Amino acid sequence: MAGETRKRENKPRQKEPPWNEVIRYLEHIRDVSRPKYWCWPGPGARLDVNGPGAWAVDRPAPDPNRVDKVFCAGVIQLGRRRLGLPVTKNVSASIYHGGTRSISDFFGGHLRDFHIGEFRRGDLAFVPFQFRGQDDEGHVGIALGGPDDPFLQSFAWSCATLEPGLNKRYTLRQSHESRAGGFYAKRIPREIVWFPRTQWKK
Repeated sequence: MAGETRKRENKPRQKEPPWNEVIRYLEHIRDVSRPKYWCWPGPGARLDVNGPGAWAVDRPAPDPNRVDKVFCAGVIQLGRRRLGLPVTKNVSASIYHGGTRSISDFFGGHLRDFHIGEFRRGDLAFVPFQFRGQDDEGHVGIALGGPDDPFLQSFAWSCATLEPGLNKRYTLRQSHESRAGGFYAKRIPREIVWFPRTQWKK
């Protein structure tokens, strides 16, 4: 019996999936900073890629206390920086690195059609930039489980208040059904989002 106990104790621990580390980091940001949403200032505005709302520079992840505002795609950049991965790049203009267009550009052919029953912890639910017209900025969030588990995202009901910001008050299903006919268009698998490009599988 003692020998069996030693064998169990010496068994190497299974490595934690990277999306769990990302989610812990992002939930810590939410808890300590309560970041508000970052609204686009208006036509002709330039995006500060090294701060709110994109956080889209290839540097170590910022201290959670520093993250005071973040838009939806910036949440993904913070998660990738936490893992030491590059942020998503806009192929047309570097001043827009870290936005929803950059997510489409970066993950390319790895976007999957949205089927709510396929979602797992760490997958992204995604609306591409200008998916429903010229004024559609797109949206993205992180599934914390299946369709009826909390969904981590950043959005604002109004740019006057910037609330609720980074939150998980809705489930994926509730978020998807907030628009008649369904809101999300794509799923981006966690194995693509949170692993280096060299480990991506077709």
